[in-house]
Amino acid sequence: MGVQMSTFPQYPDVHVLLAYFPDVAKTKLASVKENLVSRNPEYDFCFLSTANLVSLQQLQNGVYTAVRNQKQEQMKASTIYTEIMLSLSPVNNINEALKRFGVDETRNDIIVLKVVQAEQLQESEKEFSAKLESILDSKPGALTDDVLYNGFDATKFKKLFKLLGVESQEELTQGAIEGALFRGL
Repeated sequence: MGVQMSTFPQYPDVHVLLAYFPDVAKTKLASVKENLVSRNPEYDFCFLSTANLVSLQQLQNGVYTAVRNQKQEQMKASTIYTEIMLSLSPVNNINEALKRFGVDETRNDIIVLKVVQAEQLQESEKEFSAKLESILDSKPGALTDDVLYNGFDATKFKKLFKLLGVESQEELTQGAIEGALFRGL
C-alpha cells in the first residue's frame, strides 16, 4: 500500500499525506534524524516513531489539533510538524515531545506525514512517495490500527500516558487522546 491522504471537514483546503515504512534500516533513520536536526529543507516532513502510537484515531487527533492550532494561529511550536508531535504528547515540553514521538533509531519503522494546501496537492502527492522511498531506501506499507497496536512499546506508552493497568486498544487510545488534550491543565 502506498500513500494515504486525508482531510478534515473544517479545513478542506488542508490535505495530509501519510506513508508508513515498516522496514527501514536504523542507519537510514539515524541519517534522517541528523538531517532534521540540521534543518535540511529536503526533509520537510513529519517523521513519527510508532513507539507511542497505539491507533490511527490517536494519530488523527494529534494531526487535527496541530492543523487547528495552525489555522487559529495558536501554535506553540515553530513548524506544523513539531506541532503535530506536541499535539500527540501528554507533556507540555517540545523537547520531550520530539524525544517521544520523533525519529527513533532503535526501531525499524516510521510514519511520515506531509501537510499541504489543496493547490499544492497534485505535485506533492506525486513527489511524496518517490522522495521518501529515496530518503528511506524502503517501500511504504499499509498502516492500520492492528499494525500500530502490535508495534507500540507498551511499557513506555503506559508510563508516558500514566495508563498502568489498561490493556485494550480502545482504552489506551482514549487515555492517550485525553492525556494530550488535558496536557498542562
